[in-house]
Amino acid sequence: MSDTRLEDFLAAVTDALLADEDAERDVEQLMKRHALPAHDAEALELARLIKRLRAALVRVQPSPYFVRTLKHDLIGTPQADPLLRWRRLPARVQLAALAALFGGFALLLNHRLGLHAPRDEEQRLSLES
Repeated sequence: MSDTRLEDFLAAVTDALLADEDAERDVEQLMKRHALPAHDAEALELARLIKRLRAALVRVQPSPYFVRTLKHDLIGTPQADPLLRWRRLPARVQLAALAALFGGFALLLNHRLGLHAPRDEEQRLSLES
């Protein structure tokens, strides 16, 4: 028996199972189509193995993370990395963002530590003068 005929037969059985066709009755027809003897033990055993694998394996929806990383690996789409986005910004935008960040931090720190004069005292001092 030719290996290519057996391989073609097994590929046809697999395709029939993946297409959700009734592979039980199709095995004999596929064996005839690929010129294999109807009593070929190796071909029948391999066809049974393919059917058992089909029954045992269940379809699983891949996670979004897996899809994203696979797409990046295959076609090189850029990852949504915040540090990478930051590096791509123009220098003046980076400086302005840093200045705003440090300014806001300084205001919060000033307020927390009580280094500012309360408004009531400021108004009382301005009225006393």
